[in-house]
Amino acid sequence: MEMHRRVAAGRLAEILGEEALPSDIFMRTLGLYKNAKNVWRKLPEREKKILLSYVGGVNEGIEKLNALPAEFGALQYKPELWKPEDSLVWMQLMSWRLSGNYGFEVHRTLLIQAFGLEKANLLLPKVDSVSSEISEVFENSKFHFDQLIGSSGVTYSAPDKYTGSNSWVVAGEHSKSGKPLLANDPHLANTMPAIWYMAELKGDNLSTIGATFPGLPFIVIGRNDSIAWGVTSMLADTQDIFLEKLNPLNRHQYEIDGEFLDMDIQREKIFIRKDYLRRKPRPHEVVIRRTVHGPVISDVTGELTDFAYSLRWTGDDEDGGTFSAFLNLNYASNWDEFRSALKTFVTPIHNFLYADKQGNIGYLAPGNFPIRKFGDGSIPTAGWLSKNSWHGWIPFSDVPASYNPERGYIVTANNKVVDDTYPYHLTFDWAPDYRADRISEELSRLIKEKSSEIDIADMKQLQLDLKSPGKNTILHHLKSLRPRTENQTKVIDILKTWDGKMSGSSSAAAIFAAWTGHYYRLLIKDDIDSVGFAPIARRSLSRLENNIHLELLEEIFEDNIQSEICDHKSTASVESCDDILYIALNHAINELTNRFGESPDQWTWMDIHRNQFPHFPFSDSYLAPSNPYTEDSILHGLFHREVKAGGGIETVNIAPYGLGDRNRYLQFYGPGYRQLIDLGKPNQSLFSNATGQSGNPISRHYDDLLIPHAEGRYLPMNTENSSGALSFQPAGKEAQ
Repeated sequence: MEMHRRVAAGRLAEILGEEALPSDIFMRTLGLYKNAKNVWRKLPEREKKILLSYVGGVNEGIEKLNALPAEFGALQYKPELWKPEDSLVWMQLMSWRLSGNYGFEVHRTLLIQAFGLEKANLLLPKVDSVSSEISEVFENSKFHFDQLIGSSGVTYSAPDKYTGSNSWVVAGEHSKSGKPLLANDPHLANTMPAIWYMAELKGDNLSTIGATFPGLPFIVIGRNDSIAWGVTSMLADTQDIFLEKLNPLNRHQYEIDGEFLDMDIQREKIFIRKDYLRRKPRPHEVVIRRTVHGPVISDVTGELTDFAYSLRWTGDDEDGGTFSAFLNLNYASNWDEFRSALKTFVTPIHNFLYADKQGNIGYLAPGNFPIRKFGDGSIPTAGWLSKNSWHGWIPFSDVPASYNPERGYIVTANNKVVDDTYPYHLTFDWAPDYRADRISEELSRLIKEKSSEIDIADMKQLQLDLKSPGKNTILHHLKSLRPRTENQTKVIDILKTWDGKMSGSSSAAAIFAAWTGHYYRLLIKDDIDSVGFAPIARRSLSRLENNIHLELLEEIFEDNIQSEICDHKSTASVESCDDILYIALNHAINELTNRFGESPDQWTWMDIHRNQFPHFPFSDSYLAPSNPYTEDSILHGLFHREVKAGGGIETVNIAPYGLGDRNRYLQFYGPGYRQLIDLGKPNQSLFSNATGQSGNPISRHYDDLLIPHAEGRYLPMNTENSSGALSFQPAGKEAQ
């Protein structure tokens, strides 16, 4: 809770020193804490009363607990009392982290400038075209997009693609209990302590259980006595970069429709902790400029002379509706109340799945979807033309929704949820259909084979599914390659008998991951290096080469194309895609041999694929890529955790891995929370938290759920028979 509010408020340098300054500058520029203050002012009185009661409990803990968490002792400070805005800024931070589209805009622009649209579409989610107006902007040398990506932008402007989430619901007519089954496993960055906290809330009119976010007074995902719900990120495009033309005589003015307007300018001081043996640094003053579109994020690395970039995103429009929506969702008892609760939802855009004890199932995607009359948000927009501004939101009556569909189940897995007849543009950034297709295929099979006998055990098996995704195009091509050496023969023979499951004990899974990983990096790195991007832009684009894009490999193998993306620019010869595939195979064999010996059948996937759970700020930086940069700490061993893992990129039991030199095959994202709910037998429902219920590194509850979660073991979703449950009782009716 403490670090989340400090990250979001841009106050890390106060306790971590100068190394945290880039993150603070970026967050101050975004203005998340100012947004939180605005939300607090607009929050309805009922919500204010509830949040203040929660805040009072937090502050009683701060003031009266015998011992504060160990981090405060290590960093030698006592936390300030909690404020309502601290809870609301956590929601702002989550909205920001789940609304990462503008990083795609930056990368797409750089790639289009370097390679053209066709090749850019190979490396990023495909877009239809770019407008001629913006094409002219690309050709104007003053718009240097690589300037947009600054030192803090390496972390914040280039999100890893498709961190993922799964959710599905099956109608009661197909279940053994006769009531709906609902499964959900949201995928976020791994953390220590766990980002989720399992809890049960009871009151006069409330009885709900599931996953909470520490800092917020409601169940985010779970069930009450009448309904159950789950969420996945839709990946809707709710961010746009606006290019701003500046007045050459006054850089604090920008043009719209031929007239210059004054920017809103604020100055804030960032206080910096003194390092040992050094003089206390002066506060850093940050100048925060805003246009009508939003914060000028190009200022993060210093003001530019004749242009700027501002960011429009829905988090700036948050008015407390999302807080109210989650709160009211906890009390909803039917479909109408569920829809009514979510009508105020603003951001980030989620797919909500629904089930109730009456046997109904449903789907709703609430939130503020921007309407663009010109452009589609795929690349930066000309801010000097008012026609390019957002023109309101998609009406709530038109947002994607479904109720009791004929096929008897609903699936969301960050995939495209609307067909081409849907009248509004939502995003180009859908996740591939791999997980959604696999889940749908298995549910269709279960309905056909088991009729009305599907139960929690079937849902559990599907949630833990490790089948390698896709149409087996990639694997089929690898198996069909004719070996040229004895070592190649050994590993290809192992692949030929593989069932495609990314099991931790599988040597074939290790070979598959290493081979495709080296192949992908060889394809992408050469092209990016050949352009000569500025160092800042090059570092940011390394995210593309270090996060494998299975759709590109499928396109190469499925069409058997000899794409120019395969030819290495640094050599005189013209390499085919299979030429690079043989080189990649040798790289994989050499790597695995050097690490584990010469017997391929002794290589296992879990030997190289380990799920990391970084602590902020005490984990080593290369094992915490999602956090603001900090120097490595001697406390790493006490706070950091890792576990051997199966799974892979886009398996249902997702386990994405990086390809960077220092963290190759390591996992940093995953299903931190899982739930399996049977509304016919609610007390037999299950849930699971990735690490533990405690933030104390010397408590057994700090990581006692880590291995069970990795092995697919669950806890009963009730507190009736639990041991060691911590119970809070209100002091009186007024508090309750």
